[in-house]
Amino acid sequence: MKHYFATVILCLSALGAGAQEVRAPAVVVPQAEAVMSAQGDFQLMAFDYGAGEAFVEGAPLVRFDCALPQASLAAAEFELSAARADTTSKTALLSRGGIGRTEVAIARARLGAAEAEVQGALALVKRCTIRAPFAGVVVEHLVNPFETVEAAQDVIQIISNAQVEVDMIAPSAWLRWLKPGDLGMLALEETGARYQVRITELSPVVDAVSRSIKVKAAFLERPQNVRPGMSGAIEMEAPGG
Repeated sequence: MKHYFATVILCLSALGAGAQEVRAPAVVVPQAEAVMSAQGDFQLMAFDYGAGEAFVEGAPLVRFDCALPQASLAAAEFELSAARADTTSKTALLSRGGIGRTEVAIARARLGAAEAEVQGALALVKRCTIRAPFAGVVVEHLVNPFETVEAAQDVIQIISNAQVEVDMIAPSAWLRWLKPGDLGMLALEETGARYQVRITELSPVVDAVSRSIKVKAAFLERPQNVRPGMSGAIEMEAPGG
């Protein structure tokens, strides 16, 4: 999810004792977001959650047609069973002197190859389902059920619902005094309310063109009515002079 900020507007007003109130634009963002992609060429069968629906970590989000990968897994498991039986039989024969060590070594090598085939088939079956890497909410389905998708094609967009944070674009001149731990007030246009936030991170890079810096802030108390994408301004107190 990309966020674009308007040009920074800096408002100053005397607060007494030499302090100044400064404002910079800010937007609410999720702590985690992802666009999940297909890991192979599949036909999409179903979405388990619709837009706006919440899910837990590990929940299946997207299911693809898995008939061929599952058939390959079944065949690989059959070959593994046969290889195990052959290895057990030849190991017993070796103990009685019925065959040589070379034949047992070959049987064990075939067993190892069969085990690898099963692991490969299992990996393909796992690709038939996209699972949630974190608890969150579906933002958007990017394809339709029963469409055939290609490897690396985007399928679904999700965001975390565990917590939200704030991205602010501040004038680079604020670096003279701004630091992690500083407190501010976030005024959101959508709610008309103000929320206390704490600065958590300053970008190590300054945008030379706009003379601005990206800043992250966290809510002191988790707001119940605030959603990602809401925007407004953070008000800070800067030293006077």
